Amino acid sequence: MRFIVPITMLLMGCASFTRPQGISPQDAGDRTAIVLGCEGLLVRGYQVCRFTEGQRFDDATIKVIVPFTNSITKSIVKFRAKTKAVAVEADGAIATILYSDLFDGQSFTKDMDGPVQIVITSVDDNGKRISMLGYLIFIILKPGYNPLPWSRDTECNLWYDASGRSNVQCDR
Repeated sequence: MRFIVPITMLLMGCASFTRPQGISPQDAGDRTAIVLGCEGLLVRGYQVCRFTEGQRFDDATIKVIVPFTNSITKSIVKFRAKTKAVAVEADGAIATILYSDLFDGQSFTKDMDGPVQIVITSVDDNGKRISMLGYLIFIILKPGYNPLPWSRDTECNLWYDASGRSNVQCDR
């Protein structure tokens, strides 16, 4: 039995960040960071970033959202790659660094392959320390490789069978 799932590639952006009403992340026990690190998608926990070796990153940024309630007095966000660690103070609910703050050079190299750990440490009005964790996983590919046969303007179908195997077919 096969299931057909159309895949739509969307770039999502946020004009501003608002805190949801109701239970807060720390009250719910949610300690996963909200990360915007690649491809313009905001995710919770971890994100896999696929780049091509030699691709320039110029002024590309990594953004981290501090999703705590308004009772937070200060948040420090630490970014740790293989060879360098950077700590920044969040400006309100957002911490931002440039790729060039975390990596040497202006383009991706194979030695950038691997995880970037993101740790948010916040202190609330009562002095309670709260930590959250997230990851960016950088996969640096050789030039000329196309990992999936589609572009943003291509409509694709993804088939899964009962054993978990999948197949992608795209209109060209």
